[in-house]
Amino acid sequence: MIKDDYIIIPFKGVKYNINVKKLELVLSKLENKEVILTNNNDVKELLRKYKLYDEYFLENINKI
Repeated sequence: MIKDDYIIIPFKGVKYNINVKKLELVLSKLENKEVILTNNNDVKELLRKYKLYDEYFLENINKI
């Protein structure tokens, strides 16, 4: 679910509050085009595509 500036991404029973703008920036660089996130399914699909759907990435993305 996307709420304002943050998206909640569940992973192994933990909910991570991720800054949407930072996540869009990282995914846009990887996709070589502007990425605008609209729902959790899009997010999970892109994270899995680039093998970023893991605890380490989700804990550290907000530090960018």
